[in-house]
Amino acid sequence: MPTRILIRHLSGSKVNQIEQFPLESFAELTLGRDPGSTILFDAMRDDAVSRRHAIIKIEPGDPPTIKIADLGSSNGTFVNDQRVGEEAELLPGDVIELGAGGPKFAFDVEPRPANLVARTRVFSAAGAATRITGVSGVRPEEAAAATEPAEAEAKATVGRNTVIRLLTEQKQAASRVGIYALAGLLVVIGLIGGAAYYMNRATVSEQRATLAEQDQKLREQTTQLQQQTAQIQQQTLERQQESVRVEQKFGLTPKDVVEKYGNATVVVEVQWRLYDRESGKPLFHKRIRVGDDLVPCYVRWNGRLYRWLTTEEDKPTNAPVGETGRGSGFVIDSQGLMLTNKHVAAGWTVPYSVFSNYEKNRGLLFDAQAKPISDYQFKRSRARISRELDIHGDTGDSQDLQSWLPEQGGPIFLNNQPVVVGEGKRAFEGRNEQLLVRFPGTLLDVHARLVRSSNEADAALIKIDATHALATTVFPNDDNVKVGDRVVVLGYPDFTAPNVAIVRALEKGSARNLTETYLEPTVTAGHISNISMRMQQFGNVTIGGTMGNVYQLTAQSSQGNSGGPVFNAEGQVIGIFTYSSRRFPVTYAVPIQYARALLHLQRPSGN
Repeated sequence: MPTRILIRHLSGSKVNQIEQFPLESFAELTLGRDPGSTILFDAMRDDAVSRRHAIIKIEPGDPPTIKIADLGSSNGTFVNDQRVGEEAELLPGDVIELGAGGPKFAFDVEPRPANLVARTRVFSAAGAATRITGVSGVRPEEAAAATEPAEAEAKATVGRNTVIRLLTEQKQAASRVGIYALAGLLVVIGLIGGAAYYMNRATVSEQRATLAEQDQKLREQTTQLQQQTAQIQQQTLERQQESVRVEQKFGLTPKDVVEKYGNATVVVEVQWRLYDRESGKPLFHKRIRVGDDLVPCYVRWNGRLYRWLTTEEDKPTNAPVGETGRGSGFVIDSQGLMLTNKHVAAGWTVPYSVFSNYEKNRGLLFDAQAKPISDYQFKRSRARISRELDIHGDTGDSQDLQSWLPEQGGPIFLNNQPVVVGEGKRAFEGRNEQLLVRFPGTLLDVHARLVRSSNEADAALIKIDATHALATTVFPNDDNVKVGDRVVVLGYPDFTAPNVAIVRALEKGSARNLTETYLEPTVTAGHISNISMRMQQFGNVTIGGTMGNVYQLTAQSSQGNSGGPVFNAEGQVIGIFTYSSRRFPVTYAVPIQYARALLHLQRPSGN
């Protein structure tokens, strides 16, 4: 199981949430309210956190060294209630607070490396029995009690000598009666001193017995606490082992997948247009108003049917050849490489019928003219020379229209008459006029660029310029996918109700409210219900699926989810979601093997 850093949020806007980061995938984790932060805090509710507040640095080793440093925040960074200076070492179990009274989280590493131990706990000495570390190990109470009889004995000794001295002095001057009186007084003093001495010895014995009993109870309590601690540790270990066994048997739940890879699943916004490569002008599809409808026009030229394409916009009738849409994608490299569908990031490489929503079964068909005639003549004869066409019919002509790839090129006609411009077929090129990526939980769009698209499947590679190491998804080592396997799909389907963020902006002294979409990925679960084969030759028989090599899923989704990751039970990406269908809940995904091919430009050595 890969080692990962766990961030358990104890307070703040992310309270009770857990964030996980693979240890080997990150050299540092940034903390703050800046949208580019690895651990992002709420810009409104976590106001004690600076935009760039602190950074956690990971230095490889055995064990790894993990430190936290304050980035000059306004309110400071605290580890276990101690303010961090330049930097401080982090150990499992440490509690970090971003600003006094700000959000807190607990830092941990799982599974914990053998050499990486938690910080030693320090207990308060208040209320504990204090021992005297003197010569005999006697307790303070014993020492105090023991000194009292000694003092009494000393006092008794001093009194006796004094009396003897007095007797000696009086012996010469006093009579025998006085000597007897003083001797009697000495006896009385001795008896009193002896009684006090024996009483003190009894008190000390009682105190020693009481302290011995208390010490025995303390040892029993310590033993019992150690046993309870060992029992708790054993139960915790058993729960962790059981969790691993369950995960190995049943795999990750949809909740696990969202928590682990939701931050690596992005929204892709795109707008592309088709251009005539020779003139550099955008292309438009000719439409003629018939009653209340704008009907698309088609031309038969050299025995084939083509869309009537022109470089004249002729507002508002002609339709631009291109599309504006939204899909999904996912991060595969910490430096910003991402995967999505070809029909999302390079729409001109798939059949145009996927995007031409204005072509609704009805069209007008014309025969190509060798040369122009007067506009008056053409308009008078238009009703006679044109005829209706069923665009989505089963004829060969209709099939040509439906399968046309914009990047294949074709003829361009004059806008007012079906006369071919130039020498014939022209080369066309598609351009992404806009390709934007947005990460979940942020309001920031990042520009992306198309790296390459697959010639075999609906897969494309795009890239952004990352300002920090990104969370990534992982691929399996093989393509061992079977019918019946559990799958989890992440993405941004159209049926998900988006969150809306209203941002108050102040520019040039003028305040205004901006409305932005605040998206989080949607998760759906299902199974592999079928696997369509790629075209294969068996003798003189060719066998393959009508949609190519795809996985058929029972994970329901819709437009907008195109390009999202499809995970197996181990949390590995086995496919790219590509199309939904009209049959509930059938959907399709492209096997991840085609994405691998986009990453390897050379054939393996020795082949």
